[in-house]
Amino acid sequence: MPKTNLVEPNKQLGQLVRALRVERGMTLQELAGQLKLSHQQLQKYEKGTNQISAARLQQISQLLKAPSGYFSRFFEYLPEGGKTPRGFSESGASYGNEAALVVQMETIGGIFSELGDRKFQDDTLAFIRAIGNFARRRAGR
Repeated sequence: MPKTNLVEPNKQLGQLVRALRVERGMTLQELAGQLKLSHQQLQKYEKGTNQISAARLQQISQLLKAPSGYFSRFFEYLPEGGKTPRGFSESGASYGNEAALVVQMETIGGIFSELGDRKFQDDTLAFIRAIGNFARRRAGR
């Protein structure tokens, strides 16, 4: 039986936890306190140093009021053996990663479809494109 490398998946999942915590405006200490953990332990979860149990992940999900399926979607990207999926960052990003980005994009898509008014959707999309163009010009791309 091949040895399973859980380091990268732990990092990816930890980055999702951190991304949602930051999005919710909660500090590491606040969430750790609600989980009855030290902030160091929560930090180890977020960095992927320690593996998050299913029960703990459910608790985190409830406290952060995670959108339905926020964490479960992550597992769709994990291949057999727990290696980093092709196309995913080996080092991860400081705020999140590709898995977090996919979940965020799905959330945005859901909200966008609920806007209802086609003109408002078109105007919103034009605004988002303008922001993207500005960011690319600023970055020199």
